[in-house]
Amino acid sequence: MLFVIAGCGGAKDARHKDLTPAAGTIFYKGTPVDDATIVFHHEDAAKQGGSAISQADGTFVLRTFTGEGTYPGTYKVTVIKDKVTYPVSDEEMMRLEREGQDVPSPITQSLLPKKYRLKTTTDLTFTIPPTGDKELKIELAD
Repeated sequence: MLFVIAGCGGAKDARHKDLTPAAGTIFYKGTPVDDATIVFHHEDAAKQGGSAISQADGTFVLRTFTGEGTYPGTYKVTVIKDKVTYPVSDEEMMRLEREGQDVPSPITQSLLPKKYRLKTTTDLTFTIPPTGDKELKIELAD
């Protein structure tokens, strides 16, 4: 059991030896984007990509596994930010559930252009050098 625990993450984990710092800022129409899910998909499918959630000022720091940073290489980048609303109040939803009635599905609205949602449609590509890059700038456009 100790072997399993010792091999599960942490800064000294061998999987992290090649990680390099990667951070930046994301903008849409010149405005920082907060609470967006940013995923860097490594061109080498054998390598884990990095991901982050942007902060209120649009800044983000990529993480891979449990380590900060990502692997050097070229990435396709996807970005998602959705607004989820519920057509009924919490109280109404609980009433419907108690009565065994159907609960309306939540409504999801994409707040960013949909082309950024998928690897097959995004036009965002970045290369992270072996020394890392803490000044990545993602600019989204319609």
